[in-house]
Amino acid sequence: MALTRLEISRLRNIERATLDPSTHINVLIGDNGSGKTSVLEAVYLLGRGRSFRTTHASQIVQLQQSELVVTGVVHEEPGPRTPLGVRLTRQERELLLAGQRVQSSAELVRAFPVLVIHPSSASLLDAPPKLRRQFLDWGVFHVEPSYLDNWRRYTKALNHRNALLKQRRPADLGPWNQEVARYGTMLAKARGQYLLRLQPHLDDVLRHFFSGCLVRIEHAQGWKPDRTLLQVLCNDLSPDLEYGYTQSGPHKGDFTVYVNDKLAKTYLSRGQAKLMVYALLLAQSNLLDRAAQPICLLIDDVASELDRNNRKMLLDLLLQRQAQCFVTAAHQDDVRFALADNATMFHVEHGRISHA
Repeated sequence: MALTRLEISRLRNIERATLDPSTHINVLIGDNGSGKTSVLEAVYLLGRGRSFRTTHASQIVQLQQSELVVTGVVHEEPGPRTPLGVRLTRQERELLLAGQRVQSSAELVRAFPVLVIHPSSASLLDAPPKLRRQFLDWGVFHVEPSYLDNWRRYTKALNHRNALLKQRRPADLGPWNQEVARYGTMLAKARGQYLLRLQPHLDDVLRHFFSGCLVRIEHAQGWKPDRTLLQVLCNDLSPDLEYGYTQSGPHKGDFTVYVNDKLAKTYLSRGQAKLMVYALLLAQSNLLDRAAQPICLLIDDVASELDRNNRKMLLDLLLQRQAQCFVTAAHQDDVRFALADNATMFHVEHGRISHA
């Protein structure tokens, strides 16, 4: 699925802009503050219904304006063209898919999957587990059709159980223990299987960035592996009552990356850790390209994060992909040496977009 038309209104410093991107590699060139990252933000909004830079709509909507609007058209040969739209005000959000208003951003995610790599992505290895769970859940969502429904059922059961814990009503926990255990086990199993599928794609990408390293991903399901989740919920009731919430389950899940059997986040240098995160995200995009549908990949500020050699290897990997990609850079020389004429170049200045 590729974005063939993008229209942006009143997003940050972009008053109004239109873009007809290539279905392969698009490069946005511009100085800091020119608006090139805001273009990526607009694409991301169409695929996720939210920004990757902030959770506050007031920071995205242009100053002195009440709302922003981003619309686009996605197309996958030989299928029909599908219009998408997002309208954000400071108080509400409206999502449109094929001309119809939708309630959940999950429908946009399925219609136009977007993955972003930006400077703060480098924290994936040592960030709180929530960020890694989001990485996992977004990937599993695309390859396991029942995952979203199971996740919603788990969340509902977990909320009921936590409410009873806060009310100190342990006698009423039985049915909710069963529901939390049932759907929690399904979620953890799906995540574990996804990581197994991800590993060979990670190995393929890492061959470009590292040599002589054995890298493995270890899944932590969120409770001790020698017991079932139901056993844990029943046996660990006292601390749950004390804290007022459920301490075990996939909502506490995580994964750890090891390099030569050492923790990657402590074994690798900061530069190497950035490469490892790039490899994880690229591996995820490659897996989904093959297992689900092509992913639109967004890479922000590529030159500031990678030296020339590693940038060349990354851009070579992008050239090998058939799916759509948007890359931002300050200067054409930052990417032209690797891409030559195999990319469509755009210039962004003061929120305006033109062909470079």
